[in-house]
Amino acid sequence: MATQKNGWKQYLGAIIGAAAVIIAACIALLPRLQCSAPVPPVGEIISPAADEWVTSPFSVSGTLENIPGDRHVWLAVQVDNLYWPKKKINSQNRKWLVTLDEGGPSGKPFAIALLMAGRAGNARIEKWLRAGETAPGGPSFPGLELQKIPGSAILDVVAVRLVEK
Repeated sequence: MATQKNGWKQYLGAIIGAAAVIIAACIALLPRLQCSAPVPPVGEIISPAADEWVTSPFSVSGTLENIPGDRHVWLAVQVDNLYWPKKKINSQNRKWLVTLDEGGPSGKPFAIALLMAGRAGNARIEKWLRAGETAPGGPSFPGLELQKIPGSAILDVVAVRLVEK
């Protein structure tokens, strides 16, 4: 009878010990399992500053944060409601720097837009660029309306003016 009591106590001790290990593991995993609101993607154009006069070619720099892996980021020239994507930016880089070449008369106002697109939007931009490269007269062609770029969103926009050299 004493052997049965000791066996039962050992069995109960093992169950309590196992439960303690499981509870400790759950507590350790709890911060990872908590649901929180998704962090929105953020993009900022740092330079040039708003309302700055630029001479072509000019440098554009900025930052990106929380860009989902299935999204693509483009730097585009915006005039009114039309966009001319110019350079694709590596969305995994937190800081970026590119050179843009924009033509036109001195004083020409335009904006630099940081545009995020989904897979279909990225394919649309790339198709549009290929079509423009083969257009008669070179890569001068109508811009894209934002709603014609699937899954697109503007992360930041900076208005600038062009100075002739």
